[in-house]
Amino acid sequence: MKQINEDFVTIRNESLEIKVKSLGAELTSLKTISDNCEYLWQGDVKYWTGQSPILFPIVGRVENNKYKIDDKEYELGIHGFAMNSEFILTEKLNNSLTYKLCSNSETLKKYPYKFELGIKYKLEKKELAVSFEVKNVDNKMIWFSIGAHPGFNCPLDKNESFDDYSLIFEHNETVNRLLLDGGLCLMTNGEESFLNNEKEIKLSAKLFEKSAIILKKLKSNKITLKSKKCKKNVSVMFAGFPYLGIWTMPNAPYVCIEPWYGLPSTKGQDADLKTKEGILSLEPEKTFQCLYKIIIGNLSNDNADE
Repeated sequence: MKQINEDFVTIRNESLEIKVKSLGAELTSLKTISDNCEYLWQGDVKYWTGQSPILFPIVGRVENNKYKIDDKEYELGIHGFAMNSEFILTEKLNNSLTYKLCSNSETLKKYPYKFELGIKYKLEKKELAVSFEVKNVDNKMIWFSIGAHPGFNCPLDKNESFDDYSLIFEHNETVNRLLLDGGLCLMTNGEESFLNNEKEIKLSAKLFEKSAIILKKLKSNKITLKSKKCKKNVSVMFAGFPYLGIWTMPNAPYVCIEPWYGLPSTKGQDADLKTKEGILSLEPEKTFQCLYKIIIGNLSNDNADE
């Protein structure tokens, strides 16, 4: 495998510039060329130091950071180990970056499967496509979850506030919110009504007092963050992902829009990874692929709701 020794890499096209670091293959910057506006949250120890971590091989938490496979217990922290692992940059082109993480002696202590995890960032006009690829290189079935966790600056302009913003789905939605135990970040089996034939979520600190908003069985494949004052907007396209998380720390100036294949564990339920809701399975030599897109828009010439 060819390795390119660069810890932070920048690529750009005529519209966008991105920066990615090798630790976690994490996106650390997403700027528009025309005005140098930073759309990606830049991290702050007061709120959250992450920016766009990759969630693998679990999404969220397992209870007490422990889970089982075939009656053997393992330990994993929140969102797994990919975000704290050094990835290899295997290809750098003018408009794309490709990273890879392979199972090793350290990952096998936490997760007893052999795998290859590939991440690709590709720029096209005002879009950034982020592709995930999981390959089973073991001689047995593997189980895993995978997800994205990009955080976006909110507000985007200095003369705005968080409460000036809304999240707009492409279609009207009637959906319940899946409830978390806020302190433990575990599912509770509880739900509450959230949207009733509506497409707009008005942002406020109060909205996140019960921790993340978790939605499933959405009709929409796209959600747009936009302000009632500013023309700038950013959309996330998440076609195929069965779950969508929306999260921020109360009173923090960012919001995360998170397409997931998987969920946090449910409090008090069986810790077996194979029976966890939302878990994926993959046969030997098979590959799982998915992607989401971040699209930068401007309401003076784009319709964010289309």
